[in-house]
Amino acid sequence: MKNTLKVPFLWKEKELTLSVEEYTANKQIAILLYDSKSWEYFSDLSVYIVPFEDETFMAVDTNNFPSWEMLIRDYDLWDFVTYIQSGFYTYPVYAMKLEELKKRDEDWVKRFIWNENISE
Repeated sequence: MKNTLKVPFLWKEKELTLSVEEYTANKQIAILLYDSKSWEYFSDLSVYIVPFEDETFMAVDTNNFPSWEMLIRDYDLWDFVTYIQSGFYTYPVYAMKLEELKKRDEDWVKRFIWNENISE
């Protein structure tokens, strides 16, 4: 998995790892959750709706897991930006806080910035 940032956390007594990756087709941010012990896929945190001009943006899948937005706030790794409509549901959009993510894995942030030509 290219450009993967692993962030361990507990959710309902289950130890999961949040993995910042990218969607294959369009290189937008994909946030996936895995079981920390078996590395078995658990869920998506993000949902692809439209390509965002800012590569640090992602729509959060609160339709299937409403508690994901609380997780984002608790870990303080993203800032709320706006909402986006898709069908009958409105998803919150967040931007990655590169400075906060640097505290967890500075090398990953440097690779992400270099790959995406994002200025800090």
